[in-house]
Amino acid sequence: MESVRGINTFIRIVQTGNFSRAARELGITPQAASIHVKLIEDWVGVRLLNRSTRKISLTEEGASFYRTCVDAFRSIDDEVERMRDASEEVFGTVKVAAPVGMASRFIAPALGRFLEKYPRVSVDLIVQNRIPRCRRRRHRRRRASAPTAGYHLDSTTRGGFAICPMRVAGLPSALR
Repeated sequence: MESVRGINTFIRIVQTGNFSRAARELGITPQAASIHVKLIEDWVGVRLLNRSTRKISLTEEGASFYRTCVDAFRSIDDEVERMRDASEEVFGTVKVAAPVGMASRFIAPALGRFLEKYPRVSVDLIVQNRIPRCRRRRHRRRRASAPTAGYHLDSTTRGGFAICPMRVAGLPSALR
């Protein structure tokens, strides 16, 4: 882990052209930045930077190492982004109750497109001409984005589930 920190410090020094500025951006002291670069140079066995009192420059090996490190970090960032996107995949069961007219005119035609877009979602569609009873229930605020109030199915509702007006926090953006 220390070598990753050292490589990151090395990259920032090269990008900023300055130990102090890079250290400030990374939240470390210039001395710590210098130590990180020295440890990386000891680890790879070559000098990476030419240092003078006024400026720094990359050695030939340092330029090659810099390009390799930037490409590696970019690949890691791309993979992390891909993994985050994959973890936001929508899955589960959606339970919907609707009157006959609404189900046949609006819900059924859209259902095919929805299931094509979200193959890991299953839909329980209850078609009935009854209005489900919903009751209002308050929630404790757990975090800033949590809803303060919502509607939930009354436990006495018979015949299935319904979608009631509800504000929900934590849903993937595709379902908002």
